[in-house]
Amino acid sequence: MEVEQLSKRVILALTNKTTLEMNRSIISKLQDEPHTFYSSDSIISEDQNDLQNFPNEFLHDLTPSGMPPHALMLKKGVIVMLLRSLNPKQGLL
Repeated sequence: MEVEQLSKRVILALTNKTTLEMNRSIISKLQDEPHTFYSSDSIISEDQNDLQNFPNEFLHDLTPSGMPPHALMLKKGVIVMLLRSLNPKQGLL
């Protein structure tokens, strides 16, 4: 399919897990080598216990609604929806 045809279609899913599984399946069918992009996760807290209770491995496993996973695999030709105007301190806008 051409990009213009794909841009007029949508797939709805109930959970992030289902969406990620569909994405992996679709991406595996595309040619080219995949490129993996990683998020940068950290905790901002003055309490040292927070830093110990929420290690990076735990943060990497979280996938909040509307956000990509820690390891995002993309290939040339994949359609991406860019999120703009995000301000974590004020919430996702």
